[in-house]
Amino acid sequence: MFLGIFLSIIIFFFAIYLIMPFRAKIFVWIAERFFGTEGNGDLKYISSLYNNSEQWETRRDTICLGIQKNALLYPWPKKTSLNATFHSYRERNEYTVENVYFTCFPGFYVCCNVYKSVFALPGGSPIVLCPHGHSKLGRFEGYTQTLAATFARMGAIAVTYDMVGRGENNQTSHNISYALTLQLLDSVRVLDLMTSLPGVNPNKIACTGESGGGTQTIMLTAVDERVKVAVPVVMVSSGFSGGCHCEDGLPIHHGYDYSTNNAEIAALNAPKPLLLISDGHDWTMVNPYREYPFIQRIYRFYGAENNVSNVHFTWGVHDYNADKRQEAYKFIAHHLGLDIKRLQNADGLVDETGVTIEDKATMLAFNSAHPRPSDSIYGAENLMIQLRTFQC
Repeated sequence: MFLGIFLSIIIFFFAIYLIMPFRAKIFVWIAERFFGTEGNGDLKYISSLYNNSEQWETRRDTICLGIQKNALLYPWPKKTSLNATFHSYRERNEYTVENVYFTCFPGFYVCCNVYKSVFALPGGSPIVLCPHGHSKLGRFEGYTQTLAATFARMGAIAVTYDMVGRGENNQTSHNISYALTLQLLDSVRVLDLMTSLPGVNPNKIACTGESGGGTQTIMLTAVDERVKVAVPVVMVSSGFSGGCHCEDGLPIHHGYDYSTNNAEIAALNAPKPLLLISDGHDWTMVNPYREYPFIQRIYRFYGAENNVSNVHFTWGVHDYNADKRQEAYKFIAHHLGLDIKRLQNADGLVDETGVTIEDKATMLAFNSAHPRPSDSIYGAENLMIQLRTFQC
């Protein structure tokens, strides 16, 4: 009896093992036939709204404007002085790091770490923004530091920065409906900061982040044309938009003249290079069979099918681990002209061992020598009142 139960358990788990690679296909097949949908907004219906680049661009403009309006960023706030402070310069292995804070708008501060290459590429250093997801340590995570530092070692200037209400961005909590407003504005202003630095190439800009950082990637790309390459990791789905106020706390997916989802928002990047990185253990498990083909069709309007890719890790989980970083390195290095070869081993993998993982205290933008400015405004409502004074 016990042997029979044991063998049944073994057979059950073996069957799960065999089925696993096909799980996403099975999920899509069931959804299409029994529920008549391919995700929030129904990708089949959305696809019927445009059949060429002209029709798509009309739709694209509607969504881009809708995101700005429903994110409470229309009209776009006047861009005030950044008043950036760089300090605590450190020299590492082929790159440097500095702690930075600057003014998003008067009274509201953004904290960053900027990673610079020790050598210059012809034409100036490309820029890579690395927004983080809802991890415990945010920009202080070892893998986030590794990502930015490795891009710097290839010749880029990379930046990590706090989510609203996380890390040193503590002038309001993260769990507010205005988190999306402030966070999207932060990303645009981080890009302003980076393009203001000497020696950069403002025509070579990439953005990549995981989970909530993936949301920030596609949202920034939607409202700021300066981003030329986007790599959202374990995030893009037509049926799920994040579930956090910083991602869907405001009705950016549903305006009076449109209804959309994150797959279509990611497609707003067309025809610029876009890489979707997905895995088999979260809402991106159907990317190869649902979101990716949908986005590919839009890229075909421009004859730019080679500019969009999907790398899927069937056995992967919701993270930005070394395997996923390797794919991001290759894609971004190719499109920005980074010197990836100097870091690749015989197997073509980027060697990350030259990165120094720093402790949080070393990376703080605000410390005893550089205290938070006294004009800091606290509380979501107070920050929004201040922000509205710059909208005209």
